[in-house]
Order: sequence, then C-alpha cells, then structure tokens
Amino acid sequence: MALVRWTGLARVAGSGTRTELAQGWLESAAQRLERLPLLNRLRNPWWALAVTVLVFALPVVLHARGRLVDLGALAVGVLLLAVVAMWARTLVARRTGLAVHNESWGPGVAFGMATAVVAPWAPLPVARTTDDAPRVHTAAPVALALMGVMLFIESAAFQVPLTRSLAEAALIMVASALVPVGPLDGAKLGKAGLLAGAGVVGAAVLVGLGVL
Repeated sequence: MALVRWTGLARVAGSGTRTELAQGWLESAAQRLERLPLLNRLRNPWWALAVTVLVFALPVVLHARGRLVDLGALAVGVLLLAVVAMWARTLVARRTGLAVHNESWGPGVAFGMATAVVAPWAPLPVARTTDDAPRVHTAAPVALALMGVMLFIESAAFQVPLTRSLAEAALIMVASALVPVGPLDGAKLGKAGLLAGAGVVGAAVLVGLGVL
C-alpha cells in the first residue's frame, strides 16, 4: 500500500498535465467556496492547523491502526511540522523586512475536511505579506521538504513507523502548499519555483522509496 501511495505521488510530481487539471479544478472549487460567509470567517490559523492534524489522524482512527499514544504522537508531530513551516515564513519575512500574517484559508480548510479519508490534503495556514515576496512563500515548502527528507533517513535507519508517517505527512504538506492556486504558496512562486518544488517532492519520493 505504501508503494502504491508513493508511486502515485511521484506521478503527480512529474506530470504537468495532472497538475494543470488539479489547478483548474481547485480554482473553480475555491471560487465557489469563497462565496460562503462561514468559510470567510475562518481566519484564525488554528482552524487550518486543527484540520491539518485531523487530515492525518482521521485515517488512523477509522482503520483502528495503532494505540492511542501513537495517535497522540502523530497528532503532535504533524502540528509541530505545520508550526515550523509557519515559523520559517516569519523568519524569512523578518530578514527581508516584510510583515507576514499566517491565516486560515476557508476553501482549503473545507477541501481538507472533505477529502481527509479519500486523498489527504493539508490545509496549512496561508501567508499574507505586505509585498510580493517569493522567498517568503518558498520558506514553508523548503522547510517541510528538508524535514521530510531527514525523517525518511531516520525512518530507514531505525525502522520507526511513526517517523515514516511524519515524513509522509511532511511531503503531503509540501505538495499541498505548492498547488498553484491563490493564496497558496505555489501561486506566488512562478514556473521556476514550481519546477524546483516538483524536484524537491520527487527527490523526497525517491528517498521514501529507498532509491536514494
């Protein structure tokens, strides 16, 4: 099952056609969801953080896999990954003299809840900056990708299931953030940034499969 999941991620990372189709579908869905007043009120970043944790914890609960303590450790680990991604944005923004505000994006939160069981989508808080700053929007995907690779290496060395689960979660967060639909990070990076991001995702997939 893990091999099937990673093969699917690799295909998505390397297929421009699939990315364009996903982009068009998400843009259309986002436009409809943004018209809902309730979703527009979900600005506090803790909404996005809570649903991100739910996205990765719910399949474990539904399939009755692991102990309660393992579920708690997974939830805490996912939350820490998301918080580090936000912290990376803030750090880069400060160094470039910009102000950044992390907030929930209603359509992303709704999409994450709707697809939690079928296909994980991590509705991380989005970054609102005072000026166009690609480096700020690069910070979260890069930080998550680096943590994912390190977790994969640790998982391969020590064979800890929780570590591998967190590595997979980090990769899914990267892929979710890089979808080129505003206000996600992928919409601010341009083609060069997206190609670089696809390369990072592809490398992490190869590490996860044990190829690298």
